[in-house]
Amino acid sequence: LGGGTFDISIIRIQGRVYEVLATDGDTFLGGDDMDGILCDRLSERFAQQTDVNLRHFPLSWYRLRDAAEKAKMELSHAQVCSIFLPRLVGEDSLVTQVTREELEEVVSPLVTRSLRIAARTLQAAGVTTEQIDELVLVGGPTRIPMLRRMVKEFFDRSPAPGVNPDTAVAEGA
Repeated sequence: LGGGTFDISIIRIQGRVYEVLATDGDTFLGGDDMDGILCDRLSERFAQQTDVNLRHFPLSWYRLRDAAEKAKMELSHAQVCSIFLPRLVGEDSLVTQVTREELEEVVSPLVTRSLRIAARTLQAAGVTTEQIDELVLVGGPTRIPMLRRMVKEFFDRSPAPGVNPDTAVAEGA
């Protein structure tokens, strides 16, 4: 689950032979989508405080989107994230907090969508979750604790420990 896409591959490894049993994904499902949903939530909050629609201010929207992405990353390690965007539009600033619980609420439908694709891919491969020996999660959004919990519940096993989600593909995941 990277910034822009979700991909899943089910691979059988026997000795030095790698066989792709099935692959699937969604080119419109990734961390950027999570950032966008959180950005929408923050934009609504700003509009309630100021009556200003941030979509009419592209530079302000960009700043908000950047803050949403940073909040998503911080909430992978913290329970609360403070956001302060001074003079976001004119003299109006955004001063707010986002909780991990709030992030999980807004991204949960996207994680559920990825798990539906995983189920479809398992079916295409002709395997069950019990037949999966190891899970390798790749991409920054896989650091989100709720995502890891939902994957663990779905597959009834924890993802492989010690795999760096940022470099796994480059290292030949």
